[in-house]
Order: sequence, then C-alpha cells, then structure tokens
Amino acid sequence: MSRKIIAVDICNTLADINSEIQKVYGAFPVPSVYHHPKVNPEFFRNNLWIFKKANPFTGAAEQLTEISKTYKIIYITARPKEAQEVTIEWLQKNNFPKGIVFFTTKKAILAKSLGVMAAIEDAPNEIEGYISKGIPVIVKKQPYNTAYRNLFDWAHDEIKSYLCHIKENKIKNARIKEVYACERLQVH
Repeated sequence: MSRKIIAVDICNTLADINSEIQKVYGAFPVPSVYHHPKVNPEFFRNNLWIFKKANPFTGAAEQLTEISKTYKIIYITARPKEAQEVTIEWLQKNNFPKGIVFFTTKKAILAKSLGVMAAIEDAPNEIEGYISKGIPVIVKKQPYNTAYRNLFDWAHDEIKSYLCHIKENKIKNARIKEVYACERLQVH
C-alpha cells in the first residue's frame, strides 16, 4: 500500500526567506502583508543566493523527518526553475527528508493531480488555491496568515495532531478549526 502524500512548501515554510529579504530591504513596513513592497517579480530570479543563505526554521527538519516515516513528502515551490540546484542542495545540507521537488506557480493544480492528502504552506494565495481544490492545508504561522486556522510552528507538535485529524477527515481545510485529542503519529 502506498503512503499518502504531503506537499510541503519551502519559502517561509521551511526556509526563513523573509529574514534574508529584511537584511536587503529592511523590515516589512506592514508585517500583515505577504510581500515586501520592494521585492519585484524578478527579485528571486536575480538573487538565487537568498535561497542558499536562508536558515531553516528551528525544528522543521526534525519534525518533517518524523512525518516522513508515515507519509510520502514532496516539495512544491513557486521558486524559479533556475533555483533547482540551490534548492536541492539546501534541503540536503539542512537534513530535510528526501522527496521530489516540483517548481510551479500552479501548486494546487499539481497537488490535486498527484493525489496529495494535505499541504503545508504559508502563503495566503497558495492556501486559498489548495482550499479551492479541496486539499486540506496546515499553515506555517507567519504575521500575514494569522486569519487562517490550523496554524503551527515547527518548534511545537501541533502539526502532527493536524495531520492525524486530516487523515481521519476531521479537519477539512484551513478555515475550519476544531480541537481534538489525538494520538501522536504512529510509525508504520
């Protein structure tokens, strides 16, 4: 029996890209807004170094490695295709579990076609895309996405509880939050 698939975003979900942007352009003038106003669409294509330099969020590699014992991990990122080499190197260097890395601006469509059980994401537009395709989302807490449900931080264990409830169809999407007592994920 094949394992269920979890789609994981990289930028600001695993890698703290916003801290690197702040080093270049200063603090986000409005933290509740997703994009820094000085970052244009070509910024990342012209600054691939930012993907290499970003630090992983504390606990992300360890938590995702634990999750990978039960679920198949794939990475779906909106990074430019030119960032493929640096992205794969960064994941390896920071001890993230192996998984195919997809580069696309149509994350939810790709995830739906792959039969993804759930997504781990931070970006509001991507969260909405997954929800529109019926894919439950676990949201990496950031200042710009606190209106969503299923928020988590890698330094805590909430993500495992959310995955358990999604598997049991108790949590449908990031707009619904109910509190359940749930066992820790069991390694199969």
